[in-house]
Amino acid sequence: MYAVGLMSGTSLDGVDAVLVEITGSGLETDLKVIDFSTFSIEKNLKQEIKQAFSEKEGTVDLICSLNFKLGYLFSDCVKQLCKNNNFPLEQLDFIASHGQTVFHIPKATEKYAASTLQIGEAAIIAYETK
Repeated sequence: MYAVGLMSGTSLDGVDAVLVEITGSGLETDLKVIDFSTFSIEKNLKQEIKQAFSEKEGTVDLICSLNFKLGYLFSDCVKQLCKNNNFPLEQLDFIASHGQTVFHIPKATEKYAASTLQIGEAAIIAYETK
């Protein structure tokens, strides 16, 4: 089995992507890293993500739009990682994406549950990478 894992943290230092081969199962599962790359995030997109972090500027319409923009960015990273390794995109069995964290509520309050929100529309990643 072949997979790509994606991660983008609040530091916004880039999108980390790893292409792995998975063999075995259960306690006998083995992972072989084929390649790991960090892809940059365009300056204007970084600014939008930083806005989303803000309680005052992180509006629903901004977060909704970013959810799709990040889905396209993440799918582009998968495509580039596969291209860089001459690995046919069709051979991927799955893609796992943590998404971009935009908000944390570490402790429950009277009004809000302890929670976290990551965005980067998985449907777009799936569609764009087939």
